[in-house]
Amino acid sequence: MRKKLCVISLCLIIAGSNFTCFAQETYKYDNSWEVTASSSIPDKSFPTSLFDGKTSTYWHTDYRFIDGTIISHDLPPFDLTVVFPDVYSVSGVILTPRSSNSTGLIQEAEFYGSSDGVNFSFIKKDSYSYGDNNSDFTPRTTYFSNSIDVKAIKIVVTKSLSGYAVLSGLDFIKGPVTTDSNNTCALEEDEILPSPDWIMEADSEVSYGKIENAFDSDFSTIWHTNYITQGSSIVSCDECPHTILVTFPIPQEINGIRYYTRRTSNSGIWKTVSYYGRLDGENFKLLASDTYTAISNSAYETNFEAGQYKSIKIVITESIGGYGTASEIRFLKPLSSPIDVTLKIGDDKATINGESKGLNAPPVITGGCTMVPVRFVSEALGAYVGWTQSAQTVSIALSGNILKLPIGSFKAYVNGRELALSAPAVIINGYTMVPVRFVSEALGAQVFWNGETQTVSIKR
Repeated sequence: MRKKLCVISLCLIIAGSNFTCFAQETYKYDNSWEVTASSSIPDKSFPTSLFDGKTSTYWHTDYRFIDGTIISHDLPPFDLTVVFPDVYSVSGVILTPRSSNSTGLIQEAEFYGSSDGVNFSFIKKDSYSYGDNNSDFTPRTTYFSNSIDVKAIKIVVTKSLSGYAVLSGLDFIKGPVTTDSNNTCALEEDEILPSPDWIMEADSEVSYGKIENAFDSDFSTIWHTNYITQGSSIVSCDECPHTILVTFPIPQEINGIRYYTRRTSNSGIWKTVSYYGRLDGENFKLLASDTYTAISNSAYETNFEAGQYKSIKIVITESIGGYGTASEIRFLKPLSSPIDVTLKIGDDKATINGESKGLNAPPVITGGCTMVPVRFVSEALGAYVGWTQSAQTVSIALSGNILKLPIGSFKAYVNGRELALSAPAVIINGYTMVPVRFVSEALGAQVFWNGETQTVSIKR
């Protein structure tokens, strides 16, 4: 099993391309920044500690203690203000908690911006959770609705664990963040194109966060399990485990899953998950279990043994906050090695990458078109072949694409789109024969014909 983390806070996906990196950078602190706080420990834990790049130092609001025990402390709200030397374009803020213990973790904060460094306007309010036992100390990111040009930013901590506030790091994200206008997420080479024929189910979801959102190639929509709010705070939610079930009309060859986390918050991001698959539509087997570090704007990949799966079940057993979210879920396909298939008219033997194979039915020429046994050619190219007796239709599936050829029809269907055939699929001596060029090219291969030797070659 292989696991990979891609931090998409540095990589946004643009439609029609592979991963394209944009500089979603943070501003670098220098001594010209004016950093002040309404509360801090005198001669210790200065607010400028937020920018020294060290996890061992931090800003800490003031408290009084006797014999190592805190007897009183300043209470929220706490103001933390940063005035920049020039006007900065800011699209968000990253808060890095202290990692040594949970006391002082910021639970709610308001953000204000100022164009002149004096007069502030409200930008956004956000809340943060830290997993079971408040033990998840990964950075929290708050994105603004739009990039704003500011001379200063004020953070007002309105709620914190234990009543005082502690913060190890603070970063301001440069704006604007560049995405395409549709926030679309292009397919990577090893990802299967989602199909409207897939049946997607989840044990919990909210009205704006349907499970279909995790398969719509749009980062701006998410799947979100159900919860109840009071004011702006979540007071209860459906707890883990959460189950997602995807069933395919025709089995798909899958060897892994890539999970894209939500962009604007860590809450609901998966921490522990198991993946199950079933080949026969009935019995599931465990494919892999994995743990993730649960950072927003990230992609986590889990690989397992490739197989032709009729259904995939995802069971999330632990997440930040107990509920579940996903921006996108992608099923991965094995990247194919070069394939070279050679068949000769009238010959009941063929070769795959030079290795001789027997044929149940030899290729024939009908109406000027070379017809080949559908199962042999399709499976040689890594596709799955199905048969619907009632409709007299052969179906071929590969990498999320589905071809359907009704027997005797000059029409074929690729992902539901009707296409014309130069020759129909036929049954000869009990075996289904299909036009070699149409099927092979639909499966991403090239076809070459040698008239002298009456030989057809299929290469991919």
